Amino acid sequence: MHYIGGAWLIPELIKREREGRLKPRPDAGAAGAAASAPGTGGAHHEGGDWDPAGIKLVVGHTVLSHVTGTYLPATCGLGSTLPFAFLNRLMWRVGLGIADKNLYRPLRAATVERFGLDPPPPTWLENEQGKRPPTIYVYSSALVPRPRDWPAAAVVTGPLLGPDSRASPLGPAAAEQAEAAAQLPEGLRAYIAAAKRAGRPVVYVGLGSMLGAYFDNPPEILKVLAEGVAQAQAGAGAGKGFAAVVHTVTGARGEHEAMPPPPEGSDLFWLDRPVPHSALLPLVDLTVHHGGMGTTHAAAVAGRPAIIVPVSLASDQVFWADIIRRRGAGVASPQHAGALTAASFAQLLQKALGALPVLAAAAARLAEGVRAEPDGVGAAVGALRRVMAGEAIGKGLPAPAQAAA
Repeated sequence: MHYIGGAWLIPELIKREREGRLKPRPDAGAAGAAASAPGTGGAHHEGGDWDPAGIKLVVGHTVLSHVTGTYLPATCGLGSTLPFAFLNRLMWRVGLGIADKNLYRPLRAATVERFGLDPPPPTWLENEQGKRPPTIYVYSSALVPRPRDWPAAAVVTGPLLGPDSRASPLGPAAAEQAEAAAQLPEGLRAYIAAAKRAGRPVVYVGLGSMLGAYFDNPPEILKVLAEGVAQAQAGAGAGKGFAAVVHTVTGARGEHEAMPPPPEGSDLFWLDRPVPHSALLPLVDLTVHHGGMGTTHAAAVAGRPAIIVPVSLASDQVFWADIIRRRGAGVASPQHAGALTAASFAQLLQKALGALPVLAAAAARLAEGVRAEPDGVGAAVGALRRVMAGEAIGKGLPAPAQAAA
């Protein structure tokens, strides 16, 4: 199997070494040194395939990693695509060249030096010139249709949705909605119910794990968001406002910031504990989030439009923000979260709420497309089993939606 730069295999090699199944050679790093794993003998493989220690390699990605003329690299921070295919491909080559020099070649050298592998694993660019490992993409092709210029070994299985996300239809029956809402704090349920009775839309604001991982002072950005909510509510006029739920959780274990009372005159609920997106998002009318792959898909499954405010420009967040904007299901902030002010956030809220019927209709159509896809978990498991059986990874998979190259 091919291997990209050494990064994916190193943990497995170290594990086998600790278990006594793989030992570094005394002359590791010398030219022509062979892998010492039992049964491999450091044999060369025809066609550039590289399968030391008998390891079957399948690469899994949540964002695009194959060169294509259809989309930009997801982490380049320039959106999802440029006007011409050759420009997209150029950006891929530039990005891969930087990654190859600064990451994959050093990792390959470290792998060869430690384990004496022969032949050495190819770099990412060398793989692009030949074959790549079988690759599973676990995002929705309703959001990002599969590029037509991808190789057959790159398959899109669909998002890995839980049973609750896939089973609940759009516009769930009252009994199903009540069952999902039971997972939410009582105070939050009462707050949302009161807003619905008053005919006011409910906006959910949450930056996910980015709140604690990226910001040195989470309360400061939360204060900006709360003041932006207050300004947008004041600008809406009496009786035409909206309710807002602002998430203050900063960590996976439920850490949260102690927040002061909401700004005077605002209608805001501080949510200080983790809650399932599948339970909360169907109850709100608009989401505000950072554009992570998981949250983007959660909002898409719920059929809820989004304002996406990227936190990190060196991640896939700008890519997903642009995808949702192009699908007509949301608004992409021109500023990253660190540059946001209360006034600019208020403008984003007013813009999205003013176009809410149009955005909501597009989000509902997008949700229908995501839910119509095959079970992503089952498709991914099937793809892995085919690779283990020596079959083509895409055999038997239904053809996903495809974008022109």
